[in-house]
Amino acid sequence: GQSTLEVERMQRRVQELEELCAALETAHAEALRCQEADGIEKEAELAGHVAVLQGEVNQHEETLGAHRQYLHEARAEKAAVEEHLSALQMTMKEAREELSRRARERQLEVAKRVVGRMAHAELTHVFDAWSLGAAKERQARHRIEGGQRGVAR
Repeated sequence: GQSTLEVERMQRRVQELEELCAALETAHAEALRCQEADGIEKEAELAGHVAVLQGEVNQHEETLGAHRQYLHEARAEKAAVEEHLSALQMTMKEAREELSRRARERQLEVAKRVVGRMAHAELTHVFDAWSLGAAKERQARHRIEGGQRGVAR
């Protein structure tokens, strides 16, 4: 009788162990499903983070592209301004040379007029002196001729 009792107890123990194993298998399968679901959820969360980061990267690349474009345009504008400045400097140099040439021409014209006036004044002076000399000479000749006439009478 005792061995039948022991066998029944053993069978109950085996059944309990089998139930426990089944419960463990079920718990393990549930844990795997949860882990998988968790993994999918985490993956989705990470994919969301990656998408946000990719969006930020794209935005920064666009901004960088815009800055590069602006820099390119600014450099082109600077080159154009430098070219314009160079042209202005050449124009100013040419204008200064032209002004200098005109100033020399004016100085030459003024010098010619001054020399002309001085020459005219000198010629006038010489002519006046010659006229005066000629007039005195005529007077002297008249006196001499008049004196000789007087003697001839």
